[in-house]
Amino acid sequence: MDQALARFERYIKRRFGQTSTLKHYISDLNIFIDTVDNKAPEAVTAEDIDTFVDNQIAAGLSTATINRRLASMHTFFEYLASEKPERDWATYEWRQGHRSRGQALWQEAQERLARLGLDHQFERMAAEVSSFAEQEK
Repeated sequence: MDQALARFERYIKRRFGQTSTLKHYISDLNIFIDTVDNKAPEAVTAEDIDTFVDNQIAAGLSTATINRRLASMHTFFEYLASEKPERDWATYEWRQGHRSRGQALWQEAQERLARLGLDHQFERMAAEVSSFAEQEK
């Protein structure tokens, strides 16, 4: 995970420079990495993310903070998906024309967010992903 995070940090620095976005993304990811015991990115499961969100809610963090952390994680995994397109990544599948696989993965994400009581955030996340995809073109 450390090597993937170092590559991502270089990418974010190129994209955002020395802004608070860089600081928050890296901080958010380090908190997540600690939660999953430095598990390799490929080994992270949806259940790990659910547990992370549950821990954040239990700690009394605001919805805005939790959503920012989820956005940081999403951007990180989106970056990893661009490095390893052979894996099943929702946004990658959607953009590359594998709509059925992409739709299934997005549906799973939407259902998991609903179970966590964050279903109202799904549209916001989808809009952010679309914006990110447009920037990458």
